[in-house]
This record gives sequence, structure tokens and C-alpha cells, in this order.
Amino acid sequence: MYKTIIALAAMTALGACSSVPHPAMPSGWDRKPINSQVKIDEYRARVAEESVDRKERIALARQVEALNRQLAELKFYMMAMQADAQNGPPKARPVSQQGTVPAIEITNAESVDVRKQAIVFRMAHRYGKSAFSPTAGFQESLLKAARSSSRIVIRGRTDSAMEDDANRRVAMGRAVKARAFLIESGIPATKIQISYQAAGGFLVANDTEAGRAQNRRVEIETVDLDTTAFAVQAPLAIGAAQ
Repeated sequence: MYKTIIALAAMTALGACSSVPHPAMPSGWDRKPINSQVKIDEYRARVAEESVDRKERIALARQVEALNRQLAELKFYMMAMQADAQNGPPKARPVSQQGTVPAIEITNAESVDVRKQAIVFRMAHRYGKSAFSPTAGFQESLLKAARSSSRIVIRGRTDSAMEDDANRRVAMGRAVKARAFLIESGIPATKIQISYQAAGGFLVANDTEAGRAQNRRVEIETVDLDTTAFAVQAPLAIGAAQ
């Protein structure tokens, strides 16, 4: 009996020794955070620096774009000035079939179209001329609208039915000189877009000298503004929207 008890005790001890041990669970009292405050501060500083660099790159790209645009406009302006110098005095109009030269010439013929959110200022030109010399009343209304608008579109036009280099230079010169007038009057160049059309785009029928005199013009459209203040302009002819 005694031997049996000893054998059972020995077997129990052996069984206890062969059981799978439980893993030790760390208490975690000595843990340290991977992202210390120093690391967090360094990360924030790096992100802020990258953000500044990105903003500086964007600002630099915009400056380069603005300089390129100004350079293109300067080239455009120089071309118009050279064309003006080369053209000299306007050439005589062709003699009509009746053997006479039409005598109608409109100087500083000005009109204004007041629309819902835009105003179109038009000034007719002498044949072959591009100087922008508006009257005092026209200037006042134009500059008032230009200062209030968010965008200004200038279009130089001729009375030609066919496009050629000479008419391109004239149409371009009319747009460029109107733009120069606005800038010299304090209107930001960034608000102004210019274009020109050497042929077509007529305002009225182009088969009479009176019609052609109105069609050779420059148009200045001031966009996105309250036009109620321009409902009546005593010195100007107010036209209906085209």
C-alpha cells in the first residue's frame, strides 16, 4: 500500500512537469512611447516646412506665368507700335463705281450698350487709324465701369471683308491702344483681356461707307458689374443689346 501511494505521487509529479507552461505577461510599467514628444515636434516642423515650400513653389509658378503673360503682351504692344509706324498716313479708299470717293469719316463716334451685367463701350475709328482718343464723357463712364467690373474684354475690329496683314495690324493696334489707355488710367492689367478681328464681325451692314465707318471700331466690354447706375448716360448714345 505504501508503495502504491509513492508511485501515484511520483506519477503526479511527472505529469505536472510535462504540462505546457503559461507565457509570462509583461506588466508594461516600463513601456516608452515610440513617438515621443520630440519626434512629434520634429514631424510637425517637417510638415510645416514642406507646406511653406509648396506654397512658395506655387507662388513662384504664378509669378513666372504673370511675367510670361506680360512679356507676350509687351511683344504684342511693340508689334502694334511698329505696325503703326510702318503704316504711316491712311491710304485712300478705293474709288466707287460712280467715280467718286465716299467722303464720310466718323471721328470719335461713341456708343454704349448697357446690358444686364455688362456694358459694351464702342468707339469708331478713322480708316487705318488706331489712336484711342475718347471724349471726356465717354472716358468718365468707361473708367467708372472698368473700376467696378471684375473683367474687361477689348476687341479691335476693322471694316475689311478679307483678312490680311495690314488689317490685322490695324485691328491689333486698336485693341492694344485701348488697353494702354485703361492701364494708364489706373485699371489693373490683370483684369484686361484683348483680342482682335481683322475681318468680319460687323456691327451693321458693311455695304455702305456709313456702315463701314461704324464697323471699324474698338469694343470694350466691362463684365460682372451692377449696370443700374448706367441706365442713363446723357452724353452717350445708349444702344440696345446686340
